[in-house]
Amino acid sequence: MVVGGKGLRAGFLASLPFVILNIATATTIAGTPPAIIITDTIITMILGAVLGLLVAGVKKALFFLPISHASLAAIVGLAVGGILVYDNRPEVLLGHGGKSTAATYLGGALASTVAPLAAGLFWGLMMGGIYSVGLKKEPKAGVTTRLGGGLTGFLKSRIVPSMQTTPSPPPSMKAKIDRCAKCGRRRGILGGSVKFLACSRDMTIYCESCYTSFHRFGGITYACPVCGGALSPAK
Repeated sequence: MVVGGKGLRAGFLASLPFVILNIATATTIAGTPPAIIITDTIITMILGAVLGLLVAGVKKALFFLPISHASLAAIVGLAVGGILVYDNRPEVLLGHGGKSTAATYLGGALASTVAPLAAGLFWGLMMGGIYSVGLKKEPKAGVTTRLGGGLTGFLKSRIVPSMQTTPSPPPSMKAKIDRCAKCGRRRGILGGSVKFLACSRDMTIYCESCYTSFHRFGGITYACPVCGGALSPAK
């Protein structure tokens, strides 16, 4: 995914409530022509996606500041609402149906000032919430992720398999393993002179043909592909 792709998607999804509201009011209250409704829909969705991309980019650039995505998106949304108020173009975000309905129930002054600001704030909160939920996916084992804020969240999100303690298996499971856990090669007569390495945590062994393709552990031996621990000569 491209840089800021999550922000692009979150901004697009946050603009959908405005599209739905505009279509509903334009077809029932305002009586807006279909061509204008389609144009409003395209403009609102493009604006939301671009603003979402902008928020994600600014957040990455200001990673050192203790500000959440939701707060930053709300600030950007209010700023956009202020620009629309200044240009007297609330329909860019609300659509002509939303603008006409706001003028009907709120009056011209409030519809051109309060409505765009409220819409910008609502979009920012929606975008920030969707973006934050998208980041809270379960991290994969062995991968460093950044879900928390600041240095504390970064350190807590580090997952190092080699540092995790694995309980020892019960005595009934400590039976002698005689086959490679990857290719099934058997030790002894069928294995010939092939060397085997064992993992004391998982109680598995691997033949020389397999463990030579594993990652190194500390530059001395090979690492278990399951738990990441050091392999030792099989007894």
